[in-house]
Amino acid sequence: MEVPRRPQPSSFTLPLPKPSSSSSATMKEKDGDETFSSEEDANVFVDETNTSTHVSTVTIRSNLNKLQPPPAGLDNMFLFIEEVMDVSSRLLILMDQKQPEDPLYLQTLCESFLSLSADIEASYKEYLSNYSNVTVLENSFKQKEMLWDDIVRVIKASAPEVNATSLTFFLVMPVQRIARYPLLLQTIQKHTDRQHPAYALLEHTAHTSIALNCRINEYKRFREVAQHRQEDRPLSQQIKHETGIKPKLVDEEFDALEGFFYVLEHGILQLLENVETYLLHLKGFLSCRTEDFDLDLDGEKALICYKEISTALRQWILPTFEKRMRKMILAPLLSLKDLLLGPRNLIRKRLDKLLDYEMIETKPR
Repeated sequence: MEVPRRPQPSSFTLPLPKPSSSSSATMKEKDGDETFSSEEDANVFVDETNTSTHVSTVTIRSNLNKLQPPPAGLDNMFLFIEEVMDVSSRLLILMDQKQPEDPLYLQTLCESFLSLSADIEASYKEYLSNYSNVTVLENSFKQKEMLWDDIVRVIKASAPEVNATSLTFFLVMPVQRIARYPLLLQTIQKHTDRQHPAYALLEHTAHTSIALNCRINEYKRFREVAQHRQEDRPLSQQIKHETGIKPKLVDEEFDALEGFFYVLEHGILQLLENVETYLLHLKGFLSCRTEDFDLDLDGEKALICYKEISTALRQWILPTFEKRMRKMILAPLLSLKDLLLGPRNLIRKRLDKLLDYEMIETKPR
């Protein structure tokens, strides 16, 4: 079944629906059918989205961890997803206590959402605040062609029934889900008779879902502003150092080691890039079956020798060489690249600490 690709926003604000207009006191029979359909859609929406999220979190994540070596920073893509799945599963269990055709189903739906509204907000606000990092990390994977090909292959093998070619296809679902809760609840409210025993509870639930989305948006904006301010302070101090406005603390021994590290890092990354390029070209070379071409030279000894050598190279020698190169050269280089992250973070943290120390020293005692 072909499923259209979802948009992958790098940044977003949850859409907040406008309050629905009041419905008439007497509803037509078809409005009753629409109410039943909307309530059932709410149940199905939570169920299907939770299933898809489970596929991405458990199946795809497990298979990606089996890659050698696993993608660096993979766990950061799935931060807070377990909490989202947990609260969604609990919501679904509560909603399943009554069937959509049950007269008390609407009351059960509202009570289920209200009882978990605090947990929903707590889990979703952290997940949505981290979602921009998810898109950044996936874009970094896309820069490495061989790694991204392996990731796409794992995604397609793990979820063959879905036409997905990226992790954010699944990870964007909670972003879409939390924004649709107010829309679903207001749709049900629009087609519910005001005389219905659960109408007041439904109205309160719809307002709660809108307020919940507002608080999530505010939390996300607060996190973004705090992050920008934290990044701006060190930048202004570094500018003062570079322009000579403020003296810069000098540690010659550390500066020498830092310079050596950057030279070493550049060499490792350059070698890794060359090896990946070589393997990519080797893969293209092996895909060409030149020995199968008809050169109209049947019987020529040179042609027979060429076909035998070419076949041996393509079917045995070069594939074995490629496998050994990936195992003995590429894998250690990738591991070494991941190890570079530790010293790089130490250098950055040392600079941050020095800048913090300078700020403390400049404050009046």
